[in-house]
Amino acid sequence: MVTTRWIDLLAATRRRVVAHAAPRWAAVAFAALVSASIVEARGREADRARARWDTTVGVLVAVTHIAAGEPLTGEVVTIRELPVAVLPASALTAMAPGSVALHALAPDEVLLSGHVSDAAGRSGRLAPGTSGVAVEAPSGWTPAVGDPVGVMVEGDPTGLGGDPAPGAGAIDAAIDATVVETTDDGVLVAVADEHVGVVARAASSGRAVLVLRRVPSPP
Repeated sequence: MVTTRWIDLLAATRRRVVAHAAPRWAAVAFAALVSASIVEARGREADRARARWDTTVGVLVAVTHIAAGEPLTGEVVTIRELPVAVLPASALTAMAPGSVALHALAPDEVLLSGHVSDAAGRSGRLAPGTSGVAVEAPSGWTPAVGDPVGVMVEGDPTGLGGDPAPGAGAIDAAIDATVVETTDDGVLVAVADEHVGVVARAASSGRAVLVLRRVPSPP
């Protein structure tokens, strides 16, 4: 009788141990499954990254310094194979004949869609979303094509091209622009379409003044 009671007690204890251990083993198995999935996902990501570095594409690259407005010919531009991983989405693989540089380009710089215009004449030097406005040439310095400048409106503290306040003569606000062409009589600048009216009104009334801005340093 005693032996049977001990056997029953041991069996019950074993059942309780197994019952308590089952959730823990299930948790361990679930954690292992999640870890394996994470490792597999990271492995696939690493494979894709390696593929992007191993895959190259021929893109247009500046061979030498290119000035804004300069024609983009085979003498100043070449095709170079570079890894897809380092290329921006707007990198150019080809361009139309007669294209010109909208901005100054440094040697080995990859040409992007925003760097090039394939339009002819003066309009070809205007970046998308800009228009050209003729302003009076500044005194004391000579602008060059491609120079980043600010069009400042005399007596307009808002920079919106409003009428100057009585007695106002200070230069208070500026609008970003780029020199497109220079002549003996004035300077043609490209300004964002949203500011064309402001700059045109200021230029026509003799209240637009050009100031030279510093060229940003490359990152």
